[in-house]
Amino acid sequence: MKLKISMHDKIILLMFFGIAFFAAGYVFGYRPQMEKAETFQAESVSVREHLDRLLKMAEKKEYYVKETSSMQKKIEDYVAQFPADIKEEDGILLASAMENSLDMKASSVGLGTKEFVATMDGRSQSDIEEQQEAADASENQEDTATPVLYRTQDDLQISITYASLKELAEYLASQNGRMTIDSVNASFDPTTGNLTGTLTVDLFSMTGTSNSYTKPDAGSVAHGTGNLFGTIENAEAGK
Repeated sequence: MKLKISMHDKIILLMFFGIAFFAAGYVFGYRPQMEKAETFQAESVSVREHLDRLLKMAEKKEYYVKETSSMQKKIEDYVAQFPADIKEEDGILLASAMENSLDMKASSVGLGTKEFVATMDGRSQSDIEEQQEAADASENQEDTATPVLYRTQDDLQISITYASLKELAEYLASQNGRMTIDSVNASFDPTTGNLTGTLTVDLFSMTGTSNSYTKPDAGSVAHGTGNLFGTIENAEAGK
């Protein structure tokens, strides 16, 4: 028995296969290509924008080079203000210099331990210690030093006039190195008319730079004296 298909059915089948073919072509051919084209277009826009930024930066090359050089110079000038280390004699001689320049007497000086403050690149103290341990253990001794800021506190028992106390911050700012007043705890002494108490000065140092520690000139000290600070004389003054 032969299956007869009418012309009407043939037309319907052809239409069905045509629609199916068109749908398959759209799903598996046209749409993926359009998606790729859209992706390429988006990437092209991104690349074009990036290229435009680079071209604008290239136009300002001299400006960026100049600003970078200026910033580097400022960093070098800032780092140069910090000594490589702070030692006990630095605290003692600072007290002596303050006695000579201000209306102040220091009965005792105590230098604290060096404390970590910060690194130039923002890393923690443990990171720096790990880096140093790795550098010590490595045979390839590369220069990986990072500038590290430290604080050493100088505690002084003082007797000072009110006028000199007001000049103290300005005096410390005028000294070589970086130092600031951390705290002052003083009260009026009716027997002398001065303020007596404790002064704490923060002395800052920085490692990992090209600076080296310079030993201060202690001058000469008379033996057997009970006033250490009043008898320190700068050796240069006698030359």
